[in-house]
Amino acid sequence: MIRVVEWAVLQLPADERYLMGVNRNTREAIISAPLKSFSPEDRLVDDSDGQSYELTDIGLVSVPARRAWRHWCRERGEPEFVEVTEEYEAAISAAAQLKATVRGHTDEGIDTEEHEQTALLRKRQLVADGHLVASNAMSSFLGGPIELLEAISRGRVFYVEVDGTRFYPTFFLDKKLNPARVERVMRKLVGLDVWGRYQFFTTPQTSLDGMTPIDALKHGLTAQVEEAAEGLAER
Repeated sequence: MIRVVEWAVLQLPADERYLMGVNRNTREAIISAPLKSFSPEDRLVDDSDGQSYELTDIGLVSVPARRAWRHWCRERGEPEFVEVTEEYEAAISAAAQLKATVRGHTDEGIDTEEHEQTALLRKRQLVADGHLVASNAMSSFLGGPIELLEAISRGRVFYVEVDGTRFYPTFFLDKKLNPARVERVMRKLVGLDVWGRYQFFTTPQTSLDGMTPIDALKHGLTAQVEEAAEGLAER
């Protein structure tokens, strides 16, 4: 069994699905044979060659994995594909939640569940209000799934999950926003989870004269936004 990090699952028109990622132990890029089975409870996928892979994280696709996939596609005549990673992420998340439910809830767990439910309702409202867009919209805006994967790995965009589905902040669709400036700021927010990053970019800052970091970036105030990000990271 190979433990895989920084992974994604991609589907070709013939409904064949492939896992790409990085071997956790060797750090080598991996492209599987066509996938045959998936066990969300165990986070395992098996391919047609009999190889098993354990999906040990849910994170950004690495540059080596992306390059390996591009090479794989070139050797096969540049087939069209779509990313279906979110289906696997959702199934893994649902299996984990079911496992926790079976174990039962402590009083503390019930309080946590209520808090999480409130947070989920807020996230759903962001989708309903158009502040978050689906993967296909972001992929189309950037030019295709390869370009989207590259933007994610470089830190020029990030996604959040709502009900197991990936969504992207709508502000990334603004052509006035320079992706390179976003990348610089994202490097300062490495220790922050994706919802923390979303809150940072959309919350007005006193140090930015009341502007949100996103608006400040569109005005060219990259250094000031980086400073604000550093201040947040140090807290």
